[in-house]
Amino acid sequence: MSPRTSNDHQNEVKEKESALEEVASNHEGIVIDDATQKRIVRKIDWYLMPVLCFTYAIQYYDKAVISQAAIFGLRDDLDLQSGLRYSWVGLVFYFGHMVGMYPCSILAQRFRPKRVCSILTIVWGIIVLLTPTCKSFAGILANRFFLGLVESGVSPIFMLVVGLWYTQKEQSFRSAIWYSCSGGSMLISP
Repeated sequence: MSPRTSNDHQNEVKEKESALEEVASNHEGIVIDDATQKRIVRKIDWYLMPVLCFTYAIQYYDKAVISQAAIFGLRDDLDLQSGLRYSWVGLVFYFGHMVGMYPCSILAQRFRPKRVCSILTIVWGIIVLLTPTCKSFAGILANRFFLGLVESGVSPIFMLVVGLWYTQKEQSFRSAIWYSCSGGSMLISP
């Protein structure tokens, strides 16, 4: 960086800080009437809730699709008939979920939640697309573990997003809406 650019940047930072101090010193703040508040919340709902609901429904459906795949020959194709192999395929997802919960939550707090959630969802989609390439018991175990790992951040990030966009009174209802899509996906999936 040239010295001139550095000085410009410092001046810009000082201007922003003084503007923030001026806003913070104003005791009145911004007053919004109830009708405007409801309109704003409705607009946020129309933009945010469909994304949360659809993403959560699809990811929940992914957890349950393994049982439908078993009906169509997954057990025979990957030799999951013997012992507890099929049970382990379902269980290993939750091991990945436990391993990934804390790191994904930290990432969502350290970086922008929309970036972290977008990246996790894209990685999740790639792992789902790689599922048909699994030709053995070890392959499907690894696939399901990594699915659990990347899916573990979705619920905490969604809670964080709801907390960022809604007031405390509005949060429980909005969280209930996207969370209820987990069972809703099972109604239309077959």
